[in-house]
Amino acid sequence: VPLLRNLFPSVDFGTAEIELPDGIAKKLDVDRLPIDGLITLGLGLLCTVVYWTPVALENKFLISNAIAWALGMVSLGAISLGSFQTGAILLAGLFCYDIFWVFGTDVMMTVATKVEAPVKF
Repeated sequence: VPLLRNLFPSVDFGTAEIELPDGIAKKLDVDRLPIDGLITLGLGLLCTVVYWTPVALENKFLISNAIAWALGMVSLGAISLGSFQTGAILLAGLFCYDIFWVFGTDVMMTVATKVEAPVKF
């Protein structure tokens, strides 16, 4: 939605609402829905459809990487590190955590060889 706010500066996505038809309004017990929520819902549904298309299933690692990148960018935008030292300590801790689970235990080999899940295509 922030991208849409930049593309359409005249529309106030935070307060703009769409009126619902009478039949839907009676079923949902609301008269109006916010535009930003509907846009977010539409984008989520679009991403789900793209993720499950046959072409995407052949190259699922590309879509998974794009989703991971997006989650990483949102996470980095949500946290605020006070200094470079804090970030370096955080990364060093994550590195040690990763080394422990990859080389210190057999969890990675068990997951890679014995777990039957739909992600193993």
